[in-house]
Amino acid sequence: MIVQAPTIPIPVFVPAGITKWNTQPLSGSPNYAQIVSWTTDPGSASDSNGLKPNSASPGTVITASVSWSGSSVVNSAVTVRLLINNVVVATGDTTTGKNTQVSSCTFTADLQLSDVIKVQVSYTGFAPTVNAGSGTYIRTSAPASTVEPEVNLPAPTGPYRIGAQDVFLTQTGRSDPFVPANTRRISTTVWYPTTASFGRMARYLSEVSATETTMATKDQATHASGGPAPAVMVGKVTHSFLNAPVRTDLGLLPVVMYSPGLNVGKEHGTAICEELASYGYVVISIACNYESPATEFPDALYFTDTRTETPAIRDMKLYARIDDARYVMDKLTDPAVFGNGIAGLVDASKVGMMGHSNGGWTAIEVAAHDARLKCCLDYDGQFTSSGQVNYAFNNGVDQPLMAFIEQGITSADWSAFKSRIRGPLYQIELAGSKHYAFTDLVSLADSSLSGTITPARAHICCRAYTRAFFDKHLKGSAQVLLDGPSGTYPEVSFNTLG
Repeated sequence: MIVQAPTIPIPVFVPAGITKWNTQPLSGSPNYAQIVSWTTDPGSASDSNGLKPNSASPGTVITASVSWSGSSVVNSAVTVRLLINNVVVATGDTTTGKNTQVSSCTFTADLQLSDVIKVQVSYTGFAPTVNAGSGTYIRTSAPASTVEPEVNLPAPTGPYRIGAQDVFLTQTGRSDPFVPANTRRISTTVWYPTTASFGRMARYLSEVSATETTMATKDQATHASGGPAPAVMVGKVTHSFLNAPVRTDLGLLPVVMYSPGLNVGKEHGTAICEELASYGYVVISIACNYESPATEFPDALYFTDTRTETPAIRDMKLYARIDDARYVMDKLTDPAVFGNGIAGLVDASKVGMMGHSNGGWTAIEVAAHDARLKCCLDYDGQFTSSGQVNYAFNNGVDQPLMAFIEQGITSADWSAFKSRIRGPLYQIELAGSKHYAFTDLVSLADSSLSGTITPARAHICCRAYTRAFFDKHLKGSAQVLLDGPSGTYPEVSFNTLG
């Protein structure tokens, strides 16, 4: 059973500050003296005559300002320095002058909530007095903006923050069907709940700039004129913290694997993968080497196989996907493969799979081949008895299956296949949609790929029914949304395939 934790909001930087409330004469030149006697700004706290941060954030800007009054005749030279936990971290420039002056010091630090920030002052010449009031303070401010722009995808709606990590597998003893001399390698991205509050966000395509440019160009060419322009993907980040620590207080989590459409990159399922992870799933998106426009490994990029798409080639591609997914299941609890605590997070007895188009049929085939898969969801995948692997078509599946299809699709083979589905079956249709409306392309490309439904509604409907399906069949929670039409989602109709 998964222990549900309370909702955790995405953190917002909260500044902190203290202000000097009385004057403080200085003596003992040239030694440093600590400034004492502060009043806290609203919502802030002090400790041992220092400032406590309100946010644990890398890159926090700390500013100390000291207003002081000296002689009207003789110069004073005043220097301010900052300390964190009684360790000097920065010294400001010396200010020299008469009468009232201001000396300051600024430092950027990766602060923790337990830190204490203090300020000390040294002088030479005439002994000045530190002034009270708004000119003497310590304050923290938000980190300088180094955030990369986000890709145009909706933010996850779940209660948990998300981490993302690329995991690369090598299946020793298995030849790659596309290049038989090579051992099969598998590229995946894993999403999971994290404890991280701040950090670098994972990029949409690749952490390597040159690689993501190549991947974006290849991706656009795959979809011809309707594909997403490289500019909407290159340099853009997701809503997930890169390589973030796993959250371990939720118990073991169910796993959902994702398979993309034919000749489509795994990246175009990011929105639905992040959504599930934000609700307490470990989600693994599996690339298709030599089929996706470009598949990234640490030492190589694999591009689409250029051979003519014959039934035999298509079967080879689908069997490669099936075997990849089954090997991923083999290694789910192996910390040597799924490191950073991920292997210890998964419940390998609760694994489902979803996929778009050919990836949807892949999910069904994996279910037919492997009882470890407990349920499968097909986004607009074809139903056919010929021209591709047809093991599932001939033998049926025992696991729960959802077929979530575009508007108006028909299949002469569906009735025959439906009679071989022995588990619960959900047939639903999304009005106004086209084939790619179940992917990120609904937001990244033009409507020729997604249909007349708005991107926002496509994402909302897809997310709602996807969560309901996996929540019921992997988490065991009742879902009335699966019982029939809902007024909240009028675009979704049931049992349209016959």
